[in-house]
Amino acid sequence: MWKSYTSATQINTANYCTFRFYLRYFKGVKPLRLSAYVKGSLLHSLVEHFWDRLGTEEEAMSKSSKFKDKKYFDAESFAKYAKGKWNSIIIADEKRKEGEKIHWSYDSEKWIILNKMQDLCVPLFNYKINEPTPQTRFIEEPFSFYLGEKRFKGFIDEISFIDDKIRILDYKSGNPWVGEMKLKHDPQLTLYAAGLCARLRDDRNFARQFNLENKIEEYMEGQEFISPKIEVGFCMIEALGINPEKVKSVPKPVIISQRNDNHFLEVLKMVEGAKKRCIEGNVYPERGKKCDSCDIKYKCDEELEKVNKGELIENTGQLEFAFSMPDYIRREDYLKKVKQPKRDPAQKRIRFRYKK
Repeated sequence: MWKSYTSATQINTANYCTFRFYLRYFKGVKPLRLSAYVKGSLLHSLVEHFWDRLGTEEEAMSKSSKFKDKKYFDAESFAKYAKGKWNSIIIADEKRKEGEKIHWSYDSEKWIILNKMQDLCVPLFNYKINEPTPQTRFIEEPFSFYLGEKRFKGFIDEISFIDDKIRILDYKSGNPWVGEMKLKHDPQLTLYAAGLCARLRDDRNFARQFNLENKIEEYMEGQEFISPKIEVGFCMIEALGINPEKVKSVPKPVIISQRNDNHFLEVLKMVEGAKKRCIEGNVYPERGKKCDSCDIKYKCDEELEKVNKGELIENTGQLEFAFSMPDYIRREDYLKKVKQPKRDPAQKRIRFRYKK
């Protein structure tokens, strides 16, 4: 099931949980269609097509095919359009087959999200309409590059060029509070930065959009993969809907960081390590709080039934169930009772394997 390339999604999955990575990309387990993903997809679409669907009041209200793409003209009509799209998702989901339906966290979640759409979309509209106009902007821009025989590819949510600075933004829904470590080391942002630099180096027409034609070496500042001049960050969509009168610490909607070559090399090592463990079968469920929002948790739960089904055998063929020994038996007493096989001092340390 492993594909011939490494994507940003694969890297994020490997960073999240190796076992999830194994089930998804090595075993081909179909992920659940979580409500958080569906909501995030809608918000991404609203941002991605914001300027294409924005028009005047006359255009948005017109029934002419000439203005069929114009859906809203102010914050209220934008929120109304978003609510209509969410309603369509709910109706379509009811007609889907079992196994393809949205996995809701609780029964009324779909209606709770619908009710909150107004409070979220009005500030989102105001933010987008008042943001600085970039010299150049790319939305959902693809990248693909090779490092040796390894291929990396993906799509960047937004690349903007303002005041001679290039900024990569990844739009996120959900919890708007982002920790320092995620901001500094998120592997997706690292890959986006490497992908952008590869695109600038390989595509002169693309580099010209940023006034970097024939200036790439200077722009990289001695780095091989990522220019330290590039800004990377998150736009936390749901931070815009937080009422400062009700919440003491309101998160910033846009938070910025930077990357360099060391970040990229660290990501490469992490992904290769995850692949190696999967190939060797050295993976196991990593239970924890993060499992609640996992899209493969239903399959992971099945692994619990396999626990204690095999026999732990050491290389000499002896059974070793150390966990089944009573606490009151001392290790010294146990070793005296069990005849130990003679072993050459030069022999390697005993390694254990599970035999089914």
